[in-house]
Amino acid sequence: MGKTLRMDLCMIVPVALDWDKDGDVDLVVGQEDGRVALVENTGQVIDGMPQFLPAKFFQQQADELKFGALVTPFSFDWDNDGDEDLICGNTSGYIGFVENLDGGDPPRWAAPAYLKAGGEIIRIMAGPNGSIQGPCETKWGYTMLNVADWNHNGLPDIVVNSIWGKVLWYENIGTRQNPKLAPAQHVEVEWQGKPPSPAWNWWEPEGKSLATQWRTTPAVIDFDRDGLNDLIMLDHEGYLALFKRAKKNEQLILLPGERIFTSKMGGLLRMNDGSAGKSGRRKFCFADWDLDGRLDLMVNSRNINFLRNVSADKNGHVFSDQGLAAGLILAGHTTSPTIVDWNKDGIPDLLVGAEDGFFYYMKNPHSKTRKGKN
Repeated sequence: MGKTLRMDLCMIVPVALDWDKDGDVDLVVGQEDGRVALVENTGQVIDGMPQFLPAKFFQQQADELKFGALVTPFSFDWDNDGDEDLICGNTSGYIGFVENLDGGDPPRWAAPAYLKAGGEIIRIMAGPNGSIQGPCETKWGYTMLNVADWNHNGLPDIVVNSIWGKVLWYENIGTRQNPKLAPAQHVEVEWQGKPPSPAWNWWEPEGKSLATQWRTTPAVIDFDRDGLNDLIMLDHEGYLALFKRAKKNEQLILLPGERIFTSKMGGLLRMNDGSAGKSGRRKFCFADWDLDGRLDLMVNSRNINFLRNVSADKNGHVFSDQGLAAGLILAGHTTSPTIVDWNKDGIPDLLVGAEDGFFYYMKNPHSKTRKGKN
């Protein structure tokens, strides 16, 4: 009571009707992620304004798994019980834990639960000035993430990018079976001089922080096989770059990005040459999709594009776009891939988070158990 009536997300569609047949007009409101809520009129009027109760979302028997809109999944055994869970971002800036309940193929899933950091639900939002596209995107967050042991203490942490293009990490201060996240920290780079940032940013990176293009995946992987987790993502100009991990005086440091990835068509692999609102927006993961011993790239598109590693040796970085991995169109906007192995055959399969918030599963064409409908 006494507060402005607001919904959790944006792009709301309210309908006024007496839902509970008690003689006053309630609101039934849909919002961006497809959820619909009842905002009940209490029947009270104060200073000429009707008074409403907080929104209550309608619920139904679970069918297909969903987490918001433009869901960005990462497959990882978060609770260390031997099966692959999902840690996911979405448009509204939340980070969700979707527990794998049975380790099946496909698994049975628990309802998504919001993760907390420092005791508060994680929600990254643009606010009035965090989006390249203006204050109309106040409630959007576009979280995308990887799970990895960022500080090498034996516990999985979460590395996140968002609508801001500020790369953050949440340290796991719990246990392997019961993760607990500390408040966000900036991912820091040992810059030689002023930290770079996209030319259209109005804000400057703080200290050694990493500021890159918005809505792009921070891929954490020990790419050079030296035992330390590196970071691969778009740099401030849209090139795919390797930020190597190293040790200095026994402390972990992250080195400035190197543009080592190239295209078979010639030149460096620039995954987006657009500016401002057309920048960033690339979601990807690494996998040896064709089982030739070289890491390929699976990249967002209307489905997922397979960028085959065609280097002459296993340590090369030359990629050739082989087009869509499958013909089904999953998005007019964008998708987000992660690798799973639910059938436990040791061959990477594909799970795609789509614009509609649902998840789509595709077995690898080389899978030993490739039978039936995927």
